[in-house]
Amino acid sequence: LELLADAGRGPQVAALWPIDVGQTPAAPEAPSFVQPTGGGENALADAVVSWVNALRGRYGRAPYSRDARLDQAAAARVKTLATENGLTHIDAAGRDIGDQLKTLGVAALSWGENLARGREMGALVIGLAESPAHRQNLLSADFTHMGAAFAATSDGGRTLVQVFARLAPTGKVRARPVRRIPGELWASIHGRRLEAGLKAASVNRSLGTRAERAMRNHLQGGTLDLVRLREDVEREAARDPNGRVRLAAVLQAEDLAEIAAFSGFVRPAWTLIGLALAKKTDGGYVALVLLGEGEDRDFTKTE
Repeated sequence: LELLADAGRGPQVAALWPIDVGQTPAAPEAPSFVQPTGGGENALADAVVSWVNALRGRYGRAPYSRDARLDQAAAARVKTLATENGLTHIDAAGRDIGDQLKTLGVAALSWGENLARGREMGALVIGLAESPAHRQNLLSADFTHMGAAFAATSDGGRTLVQVFARLAPTGKVRARPVRRIPGELWASIHGRRLEAGLKAASVNRSLGTRAERAMRNHLQGGTLDLVRLREDVEREAARDPNGRVRLAAVLQAEDLAEIAAFSGFVRPAWTLIGLALAKKTDGGYVALVLLGEGEDRDFTKTE
């Protein structure tokens, strides 16, 4: 049982109790953590990233890619935490890790952060895997990249910051439009919302038409410039005359399950979905997602 408390600067783990229900507890699922003997804080951060990917491998998750900009964001956060009491996800100026990523010019579609402090590194790292809230970030199917940083504490321990993100895709790809969104993708998106205890989302005709038109316009000649596509749909969303669009995102994914894992689909208030797909010639998909909120007056049923 994990108890979270929020004192105005983001939810924190206040207490964690193991509960055994009618059986002997299973052996720890997390791999052991081997602390490097040299190399300082950078080597320790490298070891943490390797450990996270080993944990993900046990659950059939793809490894996170290391990103230097996320390392930089983690280093900035750990430096801030060194001047504050406790571990908080929102600093004294009211900024969270998402604000830090924006400051660094990182285009992230979703992000997360784990914080930990302790003296014994093995217990500190494995403790994150035993905490449901932190474990969710470690095993997320949405995030694709991570960074990590350590800093020594005055009592001889260390503070650890892990930063996770799904980065906006860049570059150009060859692709062709998908004329009809597969029913299995809609089923996966709606299933995730129901599992999270949220109301079902509506496949919104007007948002879908806008997404399809933008994808079609950028696919002329069979090539997609992913940065231009993202920038254009973000500008259009900002000019939305009805004020219903809350997020415009371009995703690049190996399969439909990776698209459905996007965390934007399980935001409680974002119940209107517009979606367009393109199939890459070398495999995988590009998805253009528009998410909105409000009453759906042009609901489209899907098969």
